[in-house]
Amino acid sequence: MSCRGWSSDAWAAVSLTIGLQDRGHEVILVCREKEGEGVAEKAAEAGVRRIEFLSFQSGLRPAVWRRDIRGLRRLMGTADIQVLHAHRGQDHWLAAATLRLGGGGEGSRPPAALIRSRHILQPVRTHPANRWLYNRATDRVVAATEKIREGFERSGAFRSARLITLRGGVDARDFRPGLNGRADREKFGIPDSDVVFGMNSSFIRLKGHMTALEALARLRRRGLPARLLPACAGGDQEKVARRAAEMGIGDAVHLLGFRSDLPTALSAADAGLFAARSSEGTSRAVLEWMALGRPVVATDVGCVRELLRDGAEGLIVPPENPAALADAMERLVRNPERRRDMGRSARDRAEREYNRGTWTGRMVGVYRRALGLPAEPAGGAPPKGMDTAAPPAARAGEGGGGENGR
Repeated sequence: MSCRGWSSDAWAAVSLTIGLQDRGHEVILVCREKEGEGVAEKAAEAGVRRIEFLSFQSGLRPAVWRRDIRGLRRLMGTADIQVLHAHRGQDHWLAAATLRLGGGGEGSRPPAALIRSRHILQPVRTHPANRWLYNRATDRVVAATEKIREGFERSGAFRSARLITLRGGVDARDFRPGLNGRADREKFGIPDSDVVFGMNSSFIRLKGHMTALEALARLRRRGLPARLLPACAGGDQEKVARRAAEMGIGDAVHLLGFRSDLPTALSAADAGLFAARSSEGTSRAVLEWMALGRPVVATDVGCVRELLRDGAEGLIVPPENPAALADAMERLVRNPERRRDMGRSARDRAEREYNRGTWTGRMVGVYRRALGLPAEPAGGAPPKGMDTAAPPAARAGEGGGGENGR
């Protein structure tokens, strides 16, 4: 993986690696030298068993490219690799060059399948090099959401038969109902009668913290017992705290910062709040709130409507509209039974459709089709020799860097 820091694609690669390990596959996570060491550390902490490094340097560096190709070929010569799975442009080109412009290394099997996951909404440029990369060098392109797949379709430049959408990857074992967040409520002096909205996003402008503060201020002026509990680090937390104080709601905004026990910390909230102004594509925070069994008030950006149904697992409002956001939050504050019903529906859908085990099983199906193998036997037990290697890595947030960044 060529990621320099924690990001949605790093998170997806690490989550997939762990999911494949859980199914009995041998997986090698390849990270960026130096700049990617922090990502590798997080991957190891999350349970990734084998991590290797390549330079993945950008820019016109033919000597570096040749060294990386040799390094990947050596790796393929020492492991029974059948799949290379790329998550970013640099690893994608490296895998394609290694497989399609010279084959594998000494002792390697016939050329492996090349899979590319795409996690962002930004369209792929349609120049001839990319047409070759996606249409000829790549066996399958996995879009993290329908919005991303539709971007490929609209361009008219890429083969539809190679495109597939797979949503999910949330760890429904770590993020689950029943976790006890009472310690944080007691720490901040939050009574049981108050309704807490949690935010699980980096403190950057894109994530809409200022809109959330304006919505909360409206609720407080209406005399409603609502509070805001933002988690994660990255970006300007102090700016959010200062603005809350200026608005007279500083006593109702409690910054959690970085937490290694993130699922437990988030469980102190009664509902999730996703106030993003726009989306990079995957909205992982929404999935985590759903897995926790919390209803989500979310802005209508990116893939939100793909992940949750308005009125079923949460409420969807226009972005950058504090009045609409406040009205939706008020509906949940005033109706605890509806909060509980939506939370149960959210958990059910996350566990059924988006949990890591289901997502990984579907990805294995993609691999097997690309390799021309029959469907996996019932029960999901991988046949002997069905190993994978993934040149991207890690676990993280929605395109903003930083600890717990979303």
